[in-house]
Amino acid sequence: MIERFNFYDVFGFFIPGSLLLLILWLPFGVLSRTLPPADLSSTIVVVLVSYLAGHFLQAWANRAYPLAEQGRYPSSRMLDRDDRRLAAKRDELVRLMQSEFGINVEPVDSSEPERIRADDRRDVAFLLVRQRLIARQRSGGGAGKRFMARKLKTYQTSLGFFDLAIAAPSMKAALEAWGADSNLFHQGAAKESHDPDVIAATMAKPGVVLRRPVGTDRPFSEHAELPTDLSGGGPTKARKSKGPKAKKPSSRPVDKAAERKAALAFEKEQKRRERERASEEAARQKDRERRQQAVDKAQAALDKAEQEHAKRAAAIQAEVEALEKRSQAEKARWDKEKERLEAAMRRARG
Repeated sequence: MIERFNFYDVFGFFIPGSLLLLILWLPFGVLSRTLPPADLSSTIVVVLVSYLAGHFLQAWANRAYPLAEQGRYPSSRMLDRDDRRLAAKRDELVRLMQSEFGINVEPVDSSEPERIRADDRRDVAFLLVRQRLIARQRSGGGAGKRFMARKLKTYQTSLGFFDLAIAAPSMKAALEAWGADSNLFHQGAAKESHDPDVIAATMAKPGVVLRRPVGTDRPFSEHAELPTDLSGGGPTKARKSKGPKAKKPSSRPVDKAAERKAALAFEKEQKRRERERASEEAARQKDRERRQQAVDKAQAALDKAEQEHAKRAAAIQAEVEALEKRSQAEKARWDKEKERLEAAMRRARG
């Protein structure tokens, strides 16, 4: 009995089985020039027979063209040391799976249970790689971007009192690391550096923004001092001209392993920088919430005090109005009493 009927049942069993039945019926239908019956009972029978025929087709296909080799799938076998499909990329892929996902896809020993466990770990690792590729494609990376780390280049600019340099895979990554709000490369304020000394310094710390005082030829470092000749009063060491006698690019042989190591170090530094930014943003958000709570508390106290003041002012106003009424009543009584007494005094005088 079918517990769940999903898209795989439709596309994996029902449609192939329907095509098989159509191919088997077609010669008889063409020769007899008749159409299949269209009543409900016949339709139900055709659907069930098509579904069963799809299962038959899959069983035959698995037997005729087995996906697994010796009980193992290609995604598990290709990471074996005796398998040549990945060739030189195998060790790099194993190292990346360990560094990126913390999964050791190598069997610990040669026993059959450990090989089965290693195959399970490889299945999980390949699934995570697939999810990473899909996520990068959806975020705009495109299908052409590889999972492997990209080659780093050295970029240089000047901001404030410092010259800045960084080893990054792209201009965009360099701008993000510098915290630039505009495209300094389009403005001519930044460029790719071919100075071997600058390249060596940045490749030693990929992803880290290195600095040196602006207008000097000092070595780049992570923590540079401010320029000492800001006033322009004293003599300064003339900066070497970068005209026709500019330094030539380094002719040292390219070390692929060092490049991969530097690229992985850049990704690690980028993740650390993203974590710092997220932590700083969380701290700022917490500070904003704390200030807002203080403002809300002060506003609530102010509102309460205003309500109390309004209540007391209303009570005082009521008392003032009552006293005014009493004063007027007393004045009217006195005027009447005074008039009576003055009339009696006049009568007494005769």
